Amino acid sequence: MVFTALLFLTLISTSQTQTASIVMKAAVGETITVGCPQAERYKRNYVIWWCKATSGTRCDHISSIGQKVRNDYRGTSIADTNGRISVTIRHLEEKDTGTYWCGALDNGVIHTLDVILLKVFTGTWEPIVSEISGVVGNVATVPCLYTEEEKSYQKFLCKVTSRNKCTIIASSNGAVTNLQNGSVSITINNSHNFTVTLGNINKADEGEYWCGAETVKNINIVQVKNLTTAEASQTQTASIVVRAAVGETITVGCPQAERYKRNNVIWWCKATWGSGCDQISSIDGQKVRNDYRRTSITDTNGKISVTIQKLEEKDTGTYWCGLEDKQTFSVSDVILLKVFTGTWEPIVSEISGVVGNVATVPCLYTEEENYYKKFLCKVTSINKCTIIASSDGAVNNLQNGSVSITINNSQNFTVTLGNINKADEGEYWCGAVRITNIKIVQVKNLTTAEASQTQTASIVLRAAVGETITVGCPQAERYKRNYVIWWCRAISGTRFNHISSIYGQTVRNDYRGTSIADTNGKISITIQHLEEKDTGTYWCGPGDKHTFSVSDVILLKVFTGTWEPIVSEISGVVGNVATVPCMYTEEEKYYQKFLCKVTSINKCTIIASSNGAVTNLQNGSVSITINNFHNFTVTLGNINKADEGEYWCGATRITNIKIVQVKNLTTAEEPGSPLSTNDPQSHTALYIIIAVVLGLLILPLLVLFILRTKKLKAAHDQGENENVKLESPATITKFDREAEDTITYSTVEIQTAAQREGHSATYANLKNLNTQSSSIATNSESVEYSTLVFKP
Repeated sequence: MVFTALLFLTLISTSQTQTASIVMKAAVGETITVGCPQAERYKRNYVIWWCKATSGTRCDHISSIGQKVRNDYRGTSIADTNGRISVTIRHLEEKDTGTYWCGALDNGVIHTLDVILLKVFTGTWEPIVSEISGVVGNVATVPCLYTEEEKSYQKFLCKVTSRNKCTIIASSNGAVTNLQNGSVSITINNSHNFTVTLGNINKADEGEYWCGAETVKNINIVQVKNLTTAEASQTQTASIVVRAAVGETITVGCPQAERYKRNNVIWWCKATWGSGCDQISSIDGQKVRNDYRRTSITDTNGKISVTIQKLEEKDTGTYWCGLEDKQTFSVSDVILLKVFTGTWEPIVSEISGVVGNVATVPCLYTEEENYYKKFLCKVTSINKCTIIASSDGAVNNLQNGSVSITINNSQNFTVTLGNINKADEGEYWCGAVRITNIKIVQVKNLTTAEASQTQTASIVLRAAVGETITVGCPQAERYKRNYVIWWCRAISGTRFNHISSIYGQTVRNDYRGTSIADTNGKISITIQHLEEKDTGTYWCGPGDKHTFSVSDVILLKVFTGTWEPIVSEISGVVGNVATVPCMYTEEEKYYQKFLCKVTSINKCTIIASSNGAVTNLQNGSVSITINNFHNFTVTLGNINKADEGEYWCGATRITNIKIVQVKNLTTAEEPGSPLSTNDPQSHTALYIIIAVVLGLLILPLLVLFILRTKKLKAAHDQGENENVKLESPATITKFDREAEDTITYSTVEIQTAAQREGHSATYANLKNLNTQSSSIATNSESVEYSTLVFKP
């Protein structure tokens, strides 16, 4: 029986994986008290456990409370006071750092309802502290760092709610909590930093935040961020960027301010720091004031404009145009002016996107500009550029699309332009700004193409030299009744070489070894005797005399030798988000990146591509982020069991395909409520072990019963009459004596044949006296012993 009790304790496991609710910080020697607000809702029917996690699913019992209170560790106690369950830990030691679970015990499984990360530190706690700010109603971005040691740790951001207590709002396992009415997202950039984006912030979101990294046994609070907010009328995102050479003259308008000119004085001033601004010019009806000789303000035909002549390099900076009302100044137009000497020669690069999809604009910045505000603007006229995205969270829509900006904290940032169209084509400037300095870092020329001209690959195929492959054209075959179906090899974004085509019974194959066929209504292409040079991008689609529309795209990778990619494991929680980090080399920097899911041997369906085209996983969603630091991240949303399997990270250009890594995704069920019906399979292992234990207990009793029956029969035959006890109090072990108050003894008498004569047979049903209506089996239940006394 001792063996049975010990075995039962090792079977306790959790309902898989939980996101920490709070983080607590305390010094060695202090005392803390923490509540279990989620768990206490179930205390009426279940035993509530407090335990310390030792792995993702195992937990060492410390305290529990039900009908009885049990505390296994000196210094830790659990209590139910005024309906509130709380746990107190006294005389904290550094080794108390770790992950603690509070939950309900159900059939040997702990359903974790509250998770607490405890950090116990020695000496003085001196984290890195920095300030962040945001505009009410917009987005605030919180950049966090981590060390090489913490690379594989789970990352989190929490908001301090009371002294030394911090509530988790975002975690790298995908679980996030909304801030007020806003939203939260977390991005792991895999370059020793991660970014948390807080959406639609308001005054209530101000306060202290902790960036951290944790494993089950270790908690690191890496940085402290103090968030402040300002109303849109107090801090403005620049409306336009103006570029001019020394000596030139510029004229700029105040379109927002002029709407208020009837009742207010309109000011033009140069921003200094914070909310300070040096007045330069103002206009109030016919009354004009110009404090600087080279600057003048005018109202012409109802339009207010400001002219600055003979520009000097020191004129570079931030200018505000706004209205004065009762000794207050509200900013309505912000202009960033960059005055340069010599010839302006920025870094120019080309980007492209597919109409209706997403275009990604990568921008660089220097170490000096690390703490500058970053922006992307679209050139609307010569030397004038309208801001469409800024790192303070303010963005402007592109036509009917959307814009988002991500600061990767590795001297680059990325702007994502959604649902782009022809009107979005043109020149863009990447820049960095602080109040007194403006830098236009790069120029990007965006071109777009219709989906019929350029396609995202549908599948990736992998094969060895000498093999034969057959691939279908499921999209193209829908048009075979009215069009010739072409199979060709791409040589650029819009150019290709014809290989095979089919129309009805007419087949044309231009390359030996490649053939196209229509079998049972399915079009397929077969390539025999593959060579390494066959690697590349292939298109299948309908065509006529003048046009060719791509409907299926196949990336073919032909390799020599043995294919040995880098393989790693990733995991996620059903219903949450899984993050897939992928690497690429310097050579692949300008390749298109992709992630695909293996659907059959050597065949992989593209689910995300860096040109913005993504495919939903079941009912979830997919997004891809290029971190420009030799890695990119794919986020799989609302994952489920069907999403498990093998994934390939890859990089491609028209003539070359690289499969860089293989990722194996596994999922775990979201922990359910203890009141819900358990899946029978979830406790299969537990049931088997319990059955074995019961079998081991019953078998000796049966053997003893048989032996005693034989002995009694022999004794009866010899006329002996004796009582035999299997066990007496004298033989009780030390363990049994410690539990003596919970032991129940039963005496079963077996009559002799003589005693049985003349009496009818009597049967008795034995049942566990401690059986309760609740399904919960707890360690607080007493262990029962039975002593059988046979009387011949």
